Amino acid sequence: MWQAQYRTRRYMEHLKNEDLDQRIVDIIHNLYTINNENQISLLPPERGGAYWMELWTHILEESALRRRGLDGNLHEKIFVPDLESQTAAKACELVKRLRLEDGKYIFKYGNEKYLEPSLDTGTLRISPASSYNDPSLNKAIQDKELEFDFQYPPSEFRMEAFDHKTGQSKGIITPIDGKITSKWTTDFYVYCMSYAFNAKLFLDFDYDACLIISNPIQFLNELTSEFEIQNHGHTGIGALVKYCDPLLTPLSSFSLDFCKHFRYTYQKEVRVSWLPRERVEKLSNVSVRLPNLKQYSRLVTLDTI
Repeated sequence: MWQAQYRTRRYMEHLKNEDLDQRIVDIIHNLYTINNENQISLLPPERGGAYWMELWTHILEESALRRRGLDGNLHEKIFVPDLESQTAAKACELVKRLRLEDGKYIFKYGNEKYLEPSLDTGTLRISPASSYNDPSLNKAIQDKELEFDFQYPPSEFRMEAFDHKTGQSKGIITPIDGKITSKWTTDFYVYCMSYAFNAKLFLDFDYDACLIISNPIQFLNELTSEFEIQNHGHTGIGALVKYCDPLLTPLSSFSLDFCKHFRYTYQKEVRVSWLPRERVEKLSNVSVRLPNLKQYSRLVTLDTI
C-alpha cells in the first residue's frame, strides 16, 4: 500500500542522489532506538515507528524507480553508539531503574561538571540560537537554528515575484532544485530540553548526566519570567518543538523558532525561546537564576549506577 501511495505522488523524484542518501540517514536515525537491554531495535509502531517505516518504504520505492541500490558507504554516515562501552551499559541500566515516563518530566541532558553547580546555585546558562551552528559541536546538537531549507517537488511549488516598487506581478518563478530558505532576521535566545528519558539521548549527545525536572509547568513559568526580569528586552515562550519534513511540511504550519529538521525527531525537544524586541545580529551567552530550582529538580549521573 505504501509503495502504491508513493507512486501516485513521487515527492522525492527531484532529489539528487546525495540528497536522497542524506534523507536515508535521517530516517534511519529515527527508526532505531536502544532498548533497556542495551540492544539496537526498531522503534515500536505505536511510538512512531510506523511513520518512519512508511518513509523508509518510500525511500526503497524511489531507489527502485531509479534502478539504484543503496550507497555501499552509507553505514559510514550513520551514527551507531558503541553498545559494548561502559557508558552504554550505564545509560541503559539508569533508564531501566528509574522507569520515568515520557511527557511527565522535563530532562536537561549535560555533563555532570556543569549540571551539578548549576543545580547547586540555581543558575542556568542560556545560549543564542546562532551558537548551535558550530561544526565543532556534536552532530546531535549542531543545527542551523536561524534558518530552515525547504525542498518541495517542483511540480507542486511555484512562487510569484512582485516588483517591490510598483507591486505588480513579475510572473511565476521556480526555485532552483525546489529549494527555499526561511531565515530569521534576528538572533534569539533558546534553552533546549527533552521530554524523553532514554539511553540513546545520553549516547548521541555524549553526556554523562541529566537534570530531572518533576514540575515542568512551574519550571517553564519561572524560567520564562525570571529571564525577562534578569535580562530585559526579551519576550519568552515555552513549547514543544515541531519537527518539519523539508519535502512535505506546508509553509502555512511552519514557525521557525519552534521548528526543527525532522532528523532530530527522536530527541523530543521542549524549549523556551526569547525574542529580542529589536533586531540583533548576534547575541552572547547569558545566565538566569531560578531561586526554586532545587525544589523540583534532581541530578542523576551515569556514575549513579
